[in-house]
Amino acid sequence: MTGRDDGDARRDDALRALLAGIDPARPGGPAFAADPTPDDVRERVMAITRNDDTTDDLPDPNGHRHRPMWGRWVVAAAAAVVLVAAGITGALTLGADDTATTTPPTAIAPTAIAPSALALTLPSDDGTVMQSCIAFDVRFLADMPVAFAGTVTSVTDEEVTLDVGRWYQGSTAQQRADVVTLSVPGPTLSISLDGVEFAEGESYLVTANDGTVNGCGFSGPATPELEAAYAEAFGE
Repeated sequence: MTGRDDGDARRDDALRALLAGIDPARPGGPAFAADPTPDDVRERVMAITRNDDTTDDLPDPNGHRHRPMWGRWVVAAAAAVVLVAAGITGALTLGADDTATTTPPTAIAPTAIAPSALALTLPSDDGTVMQSCIAFDVRFLADMPVAFAGTVTSVTDEEVTLDVGRWYQGSTAQQRADVVTLSVPGPTLSISLDGVEFAEGESYLVTANDGTVNGCGFSGPATPELEAAYAEAFGE
């Protein structure tokens, strides 16, 4: 004897049908209700388990009481299935809403960063500068507070612009400059250095002191001789 009767079998069948109806994985989704809750399921399970006879609480032939203990875990299991179903439904609904309302981000064009610039003034080209020049010496060159190599990118009547290729000497702020502009100190003067006109695309070595470019051979076209002097004065 197993202690089970036809009533137990019927209750088992009814509970299985109830659980199958709320299973979120069944084809077509839950059949029990559009949005079942644990209280709905618990109420139906208790209704099924109450539909018993008095033999459920009588001892079986082996002397043990036969109580429908399975009813308790079935209630908990049914409630858990409903919570899982609700979670899956909510996730699917949220995903659908996100898909419907989300728009692709607008592409933002990268912002061009303007190069930092250092402004210097060319020496006055009136003939007096060359008359006061001291003899070129690498020791004097090494004392120049500003020194760089650059290539001319533009020349106007008032200004010459160079892209810096290398800094030899300068403050931290000055050496952040990618571009250096050399302007004439007066409207009647020409864009030249020691009488030599600047040419676009050509490379120059330039030193300056107190914001003014040094002439007298301490600045000029990047000849092999001047490059060797800069290497000796400032190091490779």
